Amino acid sequence: MTGHAALGFDPAPGNPAEVLALTRKSSASAASLGEASRAMKALVSHGPDWQGEAATAWRAALSQDLPRCPGSARTSLAEAAKHLTGWHETPVAHRALAARRALAGGVRR
Repeated sequence: MTGHAALGFDPAPGNPAEVLALTRKSSASAASLGEASRAMKALVSHGPDWQGEAATAWRAALSQDLPRCPGSARTSLAEAAKHLTGWHETPVAHRALAARRALAGGVRR
């Protein structure tokens, strides 16, 4: 509660720096999964990048769901990062407002 004695509580609990770090990790993971999804789709597409018996056997054994999984995970992590960004901005703004009001002489009602 340091710095918020006039309020009697922390107006924006949590650690915004940790949220920002999680946002960055989620975004980086989403980007990696996007690359994996594109690579897997290219391998499944019977394109010129991979031909021969091994490619044919791999495509035959591959579950139809597997190529979609990295894309779905990428979408989920990208959405999580978007929401974490919004959540991060809110407590940062609330803390700045609380600090300005504390400097101005207390809480306004």
